[in-house]
Amino acid sequence: MFLLLLTALGPLAWRKTSTESLRKNFAIPAVIAVAVGVALVAMGYIKPWVDMSYFYSLMTIMLSVLVAATIGSEFIRADW
Repeated sequence: MFLLLLTALGPLAWRKTSTESLRKNFAIPAVIAVAVGVALVAMGYIKPWVDMSYFYSLMTIMLSVLVAATIGSEFIRADW
């Protein structure tokens, strides 16, 4: 899971950036990842309180969505 977090941080934090810039760049991907996690729990697909493996599955899915959203935001902001 730590490697997924580093994969999400990598595209946006590889050069010298300020904390304000990081906060601005990660706001939307983080909201998307949390929304997916909340939706999965609310719809009953994942019940993290039942077993620890469900919790780890939820965290892995949320981090994967964070990675995808971070990469997607990089494509959207790219200078074409």
